[in-house]
Amino acid sequence: MKIKILLAVLLVVCTCTACSDDKNEDAPLNQAVAGKYEGYTKAVAQYFPNGQYANTQSVILTANDDETVKVSYTSDSFGEFIVNNATIEQKDGSYTMKGEGTTVIGMGESKKEYAFTFEGNIDKAKETPVFVFTVPAVMGGMTITFAKGNVPESANN
Repeated sequence: MKIKILLAVLLVVCTCTACSDDKNEDAPLNQAVAGKYEGYTKAVAQYFPNGQYANTQSVILTANDDETVKVSYTSDSFGEFIVNNATIEQKDGSYTMKGEGTTVIGMGESKKEYAFTFEGNIDKAKETPVFVFTVPAVMGGMTITFAKGNVPESANN
């Protein structure tokens, strides 16, 4: 009788240990990363190698039906960036995304469409997302990097 009780207790302990509290673990990857991410951007190009910063920026990831994600970023300075079907992989406790799109950049009446690439990385807790938009044909190659939080104090010097 004691062996049966001991085995029952052991079974309960093993079952509880195997459970996970991570609600995103069973969700499709595109739903696990979907959401609005708020932070700042740093744009770097040949003409401004130290970077131009912008606070109060956001990137929106929307889950598509085909397990990809739509990436939307609108910049007051650099235009609208949309990736309709970024792919997602999960490894080493984070999500990585890749995709391509086009954006319209220019000043006044002089605007032109440019191709860009997108890469993103989101940790499982969604605490340190980083999204990178690279536009090779603008200003000798421009890279816009989004990060969570506010522009670092060191950038204001």
